Amino acid sequence: MPESEWRYRLISEVIADYIFVLDVSPDGTLLLSWASENLLLQTGRTPGEVMTPDMWETIIHPDDLPNIMAMMQQMVTTTEKGEFECRSFHKLGTERWVRISARQKRGADGVLTHIVGAVREITKQKQAEQQLKTVIREKETFLREVHHRVKNNLQTVMTLIQMRRPEIHDPVSLGVLDELREQVRTISVIYQELFQVERLSQVSMQPYLDLLSSYLLKTFVNGHGVELEMKCNGTVLDAKYAMPCGLIVNELVTNALKYAFPDGFQGAPVITVKLWRQDALHYLQVSDNGIGFPDSIDLDNPSSIGLQLVDIWAKHQMSGTLEMSQENGTTYTITFETQ
Repeated sequence: MPESEWRYRLISEVIADYIFVLDVSPDGTLLLSWASENLLLQTGRTPGEVMTPDMWETIIHPDDLPNIMAMMQQMVTTTEKGEFECRSFHKLGTERWVRISARQKRGADGVLTHIVGAVREITKQKQAEQQLKTVIREKETFLREVHHRVKNNLQTVMTLIQMRRPEIHDPVSLGVLDELREQVRTISVIYQELFQVERLSQVSMQPYLDLLSSYLLKTFVNGHGVELEMKCNGTVLDAKYAMPCGLIVNELVTNALKYAFPDGFQGAPVITVKLWRQDALHYLQVSDNGIGFPDSIDLDNPSSIGLQLVDIWAKHQMSGTLEMSQENGTTYTITFETQ
């Protein structure tokens, strides 16, 4: 045995991977010409049993065979190197997961002559992945049930508020009750969205805020004739940020519907909600073209409960900043960074 072949065999036997060499004929046919001893042990077969044209059908799971054949054909035609996973069979029927790494070997004339590959067993890794997927599915099922129950409980709270409404005759108290009901509805809608999405941690903000705005326009009489523009640019947020965003939009749009367009307002009333991302920061902007707020309002120390809540949600729950301007109406801008 030549010394170079002796060294090659020794290296192949002591490393963890199983080594193989495929001869590539001029017509592109692949034939196993050499396999390390540990590869033969892994399949439980002799060299004569695997060094045949139908070797793939012998050792590869039938569900994985088409992909393996396609990838190997790519190795013959275009791909210089490749890596893929599949299930292989021991002669006794034992199924194992393996990862195959292969590379082209060309002659001095540049013609492809061999494909050299290494096979590593990854059965334990695959089993661990499957167990993890099972645990994740179980937890997601549990979370969906929790979200569903919370949503139903919030619906019950809204129903109780509505049932007590006829007992109250003071307009101020009725207004507070209606605002409270809409805040509860805002929280309920986020759970409704979470219950429907595939990934429980992600909320598509456009349909969420569209749904909130439709409720608000139906609730407040002053909403008739007001155009509400929602521009979220496909933004998706974690529920941690989606919830306070919804509450802020609920509060600021409610304020605009109640106060920005009094009777006799000249012009077409418009409320605009924008949510976008620029670099690492997200921006939530709620603006209207109404009459604006009195100059006496201090955003750093707001006197109204609503603005105090907006300040808390923006600065403490979202760790963001809140700015207000009164140019051609009122504009609130919340800047925050998601983690």
